Amino acid sequence: MSQVGKNIAQEKLTILENNEWNDTNISNGTVVIFAIPGAFTPVCSSKHLPGFIENYKDFLEKDVKGIYCLSVNDKFVMEAWGKNYDLSNLKLIADGTGSFTSKYSLEDDLSEIGLGIRSKRYAMIIRDGVAEQILFDDESFAENVIKLI
Repeated sequence: MSQVGKNIAQEKLTILENNEWNDTNISNGTVVIFAIPGAFTPVCSSKHLPGFIENYKDFLEKDVKGIYCLSVNDKFVMEAWGKNYDLSNLKLIADGTGSFTSKYSLEDDLSEIGLGIRSKRYAMIIRDGVAEQILFDDESFAENVIKLI
């Protein structure tokens, strides 16, 4: 199932913004969702996340309205991770049940290493609620995403 061209604006997502959790949707302007298999996981925290923090201003210069980090973790884990890494410029999405992730066929079964069903590592560029591009694994790092906006 291709995620490109899908309208995700109708999806209610649990988002942490300005220290407050709300169920809302993403529909206006250009936004980026980058997804990680899990908060506090080594590659996510040391390699995937830093680029989005370091390049935050570059995204704003390209008129990106928000950068969202999604994980199949509950909102308490996501909030703790955000505080641990000072993710105040980023918005966090807690896909606790994996419903968004599985609806768009973005799940990854990591049961073999004890993590269960998680999200694939990806970055999705969304314009006015429609998934325009999606990049997986190393291609989903911030430096590559910026080039496509």
